[in-house]
Amino acid sequence: MLEKIKKAKPYELRIWMWGGIILGFGLGMLLSNYKNQLMMPAILIGAIMHGWAMYRIYSRKQNY
Repeated sequence: MLEKIKKAKPYELRIWMWGGIILGFGLGMLLSNYKNQLMMPAILIGAIMHGWAMYRIYSRKQNY
């Protein structure tokens, strides 16, 4: 599994990281009962970004 992360392109890793950060920020707002207009868009955008990058990284065929 770590081999795929090591072979990922830098932009995929950045999108993966930022998607996780944005998703965590949105979930933090949800759990803290801090109702903000940015909560749901942050959760959706973060989940889409993080999911897309994970798909790109982990769907790649390995060359051993």
